Order: sequence, then structure tokens, then C-alpha cells
Amino acid sequence: MAKGITSDDKYGYKKEKGDCRYSPLDKVWEVVKCTKVDKNNEKALEASVLQQPTAVMIDASDKEFQSYKTGIFAGSKCSTSKPNHSLLLVGFDSIEVK
Repeated sequence: MAKGITSDDKYGYKKEKGDCRYSPLDKVWEVVKCTKVDKNNEKALEASVLQQPTAVMIDASDKEFQSYKTGIFAGSKCSTSKPNHSLLLVGFDSIEVK
């Protein structure tokens, strides 16, 4: 955590296994504080994201999620018991799901 985060153009996603390629010279943001957000507490998650990017764990095994490209993801299946993928949440919006 003391190392920081690089930009996507310097350290973009590659679908391959391998060692970390992080370089301190490419750091664009540094983590200075950590706060735990309770599981399934959307209000606390919103409050956290308003203050700083927030690391979250999700279940990414559903095919609907794996084919997601852009916009707000509103999948029909949502598991909270099998997190297997981490992401950095940097913002949020809301939609009415019908």
C-alpha cells in the first residue's frame, strides 16, 4: 500500500499471469489512509467513495459480468458469498432497475 497507484496507460490490464511490473517513477496517486467498509452497507460504501477510491471484492464468475463493456452494470445475479475479483471503485451513479 505504501507504493501507490499508476495510471492505466503505464500499467494497463493484461490477461496473463506474471510478476508485478510496478515502478515508483510511474506513481500518480498514493494511499494515505485506509478505512474498512462493512459488507453490504451501500450507504457506507457511497460515503467512502466520495472521500477516496475504494477497493471492493465482487463475484465475477457470472457470464453477464464477464461480457460487460461499459456504463453502469446492473446484472441480474449478484452473489455476496463468493468474492473472487477485486476492483478499485472510483465513482458511482444510480439508475432505476426495472
